[in-house]
Amino acid sequence: WEDEIKKDIVKPKCLSKNPSDYSEEDLRIIKKYEEDVKILNNERLKYKKILQDEIVSLQVLLKKGVKSFDEKLENLFLERIKIESAVLQENLMKQRELRRHQLRLQGIKELNDLENEFLAASKELKSQTEEFLQLELVLNETKLRYENLSKREKLLESKFRGEFPDLKQPMVEHLLRHYKKRPRNGQFLCTSITYLSELSRCILTGDKSDILPRDCLDFLKGVNNLDIMPTSLPSQIDSNHWFLLCKLRKNKIEIEIRLKSCAVELAEAEQTLNAHQKTTTGSQNRVAQLRDMMESRKKKNEDVMRNMEVQLVLQMGQIETNLCSHPREFKNSVLVSFDEVLKVNTAIVEAGRNKLGAMNQTIVFRKTINWKEWCHSCLKMTLQNMKEELRVLQDVKVTKEIQKYLMRHLHTPGSEKDVDIWERSVMSTKKNFTRILEGKKTKLIDIKSQLDNWQKLNTSVNNKIQEIKLATCKLTIRCNEDARVKDFKHQRVKLKAIMKKNRLITRVQNNYDDLLTLRSQLETLRLKTYPTLRLRKK
Repeated sequence: WEDEIKKDIVKPKCLSKNPSDYSEEDLRIIKKYEEDVKILNNERLKYKKILQDEIVSLQVLLKKGVKSFDEKLENLFLERIKIESAVLQENLMKQRELRRHQLRLQGIKELNDLENEFLAASKELKSQTEEFLQLELVLNETKLRYENLSKREKLLESKFRGEFPDLKQPMVEHLLRHYKKRPRNGQFLCTSITYLSELSRCILTGDKSDILPRDCLDFLKGVNNLDIMPTSLPSQIDSNHWFLLCKLRKNKIEIEIRLKSCAVELAEAEQTLNAHQKTTTGSQNRVAQLRDMMESRKKKNEDVMRNMEVQLVLQMGQIETNLCSHPREFKNSVLVSFDEVLKVNTAIVEAGRNKLGAMNQTIVFRKTINWKEWCHSCLKMTLQNMKEELRVLQDVKVTKEIQKYLMRHLHTPGSEKDVDIWERSVMSTKKNFTRILEGKKTKLIDIKSQLDNWQKLNTSVNNKIQEIKLATCKLTIRCNEDARVKDFKHQRVKLKAIMKKNRLITRVQNNYDDLLTLRSQLETLRLKTYPTLRLRKK
């Protein structure tokens, strides 16, 4: 039917004619066509009404579905908000825990870094202390060498008069004046230990050196010039006397140069020791500072772990609202005064205090019950033990001898037969115990002899062990002697390198100061050559 009314009625062909040419058959066909069109329109109107009713019912159903869908969507949205809130709260708690864990790890890492730095600083301080002791030992050795050289110098001067026993006193005094002569440039300012050592060697051997500076070469040349025998000497002084004088003078000059070198070395050693002492003091302060930092870091870590943040989640309606806002914001709120909140808090505290008191009473009551139960168990066990003893006593079988011994007071005192029996039992018992005692004594003697033998063997073994240890110690000392000597030489070379480094640093600083002085003088000379022109004020 729906498909049929959708179809249009076919127009008759006669409608294409002129109305004046219509026949009766055409009019009849046209009339039938109009009736069919009218019926079709009525059917279509009826179908339209049916469709409109269906549309209205569908709209009602759609509105109901949309409304229910909106309600479900709203509930779902609220559920989603709750779930997201819970997830965010859990994430926040997790982030707080991660943050707390990171702070703890950071504190542990910083503490480990401080401990590593403290260990490194302590190790460095220990090495610096050992180097300081070695430097102090070298300084003492240098002082001792300086004192020995000073004593040797005084001894040479005091023995000079005894080197010429065949000359008279005036001639010896004349030679003493030549002995005390030095080159004109004797006050040379060389402070290099290497140059001074090379100069003293050249003075003794008479060799030439290619490494000595100009002032040292001039001093060496002056010493060689002093060896030339003058023509104004008295006739009593021959060439042998003069040769001995030159030899003694060279020895004296060599001792003086060595003494000066030792003094320079002593000054450098003292300077190095003072600088090293300052470095050691700084290291000690650094170690103390690191120790304090470690203590403060530990305390800070404990405070971080003790003072933790706690996250509390409150429901809507249990939060504080601002009373200065608009009244419509209090529509879904229940206002409670601050005094009521304080009263509730006081009641909660009082209830907690009562709960703690009740818990303490419960604990005391439980302790009392446990003590009573323990006493009851003790008495029960004592009763059980006494029952066991009674049962044992009841099961004991007493022999006739024991019965007679226990019941002997019932017999008459003059019964000789009982006395003989008792004496025989006593004698047999005594013999048994005597035999057992002799066996024990024999075993004891054997054990003592074995102990003596083992002690002698242990003594001999201990003596052998001591001899082997002594031999091992001697071999170890012999083996370590070369290592000790090498170590000592290495330490000496190291200390000399340190002292040489300090000398080079001092020389560089002095050269830099001289350079600055020369630059300032150059600027002064430039200003003198090219004076600064000043503008005359009108």
